[in-house]
Amino acid sequence: MTFRVTCIGAGIASLSAAVALRKHASSIILLEAAGSIEQMNVRAAGLTLLPCGTTVLQKLGVDPVRDVQAVRVQSILELDWEDGSLRRETGPLPPTCFAAHRGALFDALVKKATGADVDGDGSPPAQLLLGKKVVDVDVASGKVATEDGSVYESDLIIGGDGVRSITRRAIVKEAIVQPSGLSVYRWTMSPSDWAHLPQDAKARIDDLVGPENNHANVIDAGEKRIVTYGCHESGLVTGALLLPDYEVPRTTEDWASAGSLTHLLSKMQDLHEPFKSLMSCIPACGLWQLRKQAPLRTWYKGKAIILGDAAHPMLPFQAVAGCLAMEDAEALQYCLGAVGHRPERVAEALSQTFCMRFIRCSIIQHFSNSSSFGNEFMEKAARWSLENNKQGQDDNVVPVTSSGLDHVVQRDIVERVRETAVAFDARTASSWVMGYTLDDFVKNGRRYILERPYV
Repeated sequence: MTFRVTCIGAGIASLSAAVALRKHASSIILLEAAGSIEQMNVRAAGLTLLPCGTTVLQKLGVDPVRDVQAVRVQSILELDWEDGSLRRETGPLPPTCFAAHRGALFDALVKKATGADVDGDGSPPAQLLLGKKVVDVDVASGKVATEDGSVYESDLIIGGDGVRSITRRAIVKEAIVQPSGLSVYRWTMSPSDWAHLPQDAKARIDDLVGPENNHANVIDAGEKRIVTYGCHESGLVTGALLLPDYEVPRTTEDWASAGSLTHLLSKMQDLHEPFKSLMSCIPACGLWQLRKQAPLRTWYKGKAIILGDAAHPMLPFQAVAGCLAMEDAEALQYCLGAVGHRPERVAEALSQTFCMRFIRCSIIQHFSNSSSFGNEFMEKAARWSLENNKQGQDDNVVPVTSSGLDHVVQRDIVERVRETAVAFDARTASSWVMGYTLDDFVKNGRRYILERPYV
């Protein structure tokens, strides 16, 4: 049987889907706009693998330690910005909670998707095509056109193309992604970058972010926050500084956008030691604006579905977006398997996938977008960003302009999600987010699965 798959984008969602579907597809093509892996900037940051993501990754045949060189995260330390005193420690975290370098995870998933058939089942490798910017998605015919004039026809289109998803625009016409009011500097560092520091500083750094004693360090100063942790067994450390848009140079939602190292370091002059010394060793940084989105009324149409950030972008406060993208891919494979991976039943499988994933992802989206910075500050920051956009400084942001029935449906969905989310207490919410497995969810999570799609 012929079953052709085209994935738009080569991020975590598309690559996970390619790995999950490899045994069942006659062909899988991944179309990535970037002309090279370096231009994708996948090596610029780390990510957290919560137990829910670790479980999916292992089912895909990727071991976090062996294949990704991920390191355990033992606890979350909340530290005072000025004196470094411990405000609170959350932990110990589950033994399957890891931190990983995005580049290492990318390499492992690419190898699993496009490498040799190590399982001996005769499954053809996926093809990763770089420099293929998608300009049109026809969800009815399954045809995807790229800027160079090529056209790819398939039985299933997977839009794993992030916040700026062209696939989403082919499914849901309204533009609803808006600035959150926050931007983030991101960086990675190697032990060689801080090798010149005094021995006592290096020992303290190793106690906090070393491969054998790794913690997620959250350093808060009211309207700015640093999060840093070790993300690779080689000693790589990743970090982020979150601050309001009005405190940074012009910022856009562009994963590959470079940041000003001078400006970044100027925001950390009052930081405590040893982190002040550590941050002074940052070799380079990226800067981009964080966007947020209300839950969509649908993720699929015709032969196409969106997964990951294309479907449910969120602020990084739950550190779970990458895990959700892998969960989406696993659920898609499960639902396609239920219909025998038959092309004529793709629409049915896409509907089932949406119903299975929508409530869980939307609740976590609500948790993540409910910033711990405080509502008054976030409202001020978001208002400034929207007014700044009205001045024409960012053409990629389009305010919500939906009306009529679609608007009524959308508003009702948002309210239902909010009501469900507020019923969780903090401890229950954490367990529900991290402890997810697909098998248990299908068996015991019926209250979080839609009986039918909204539209």
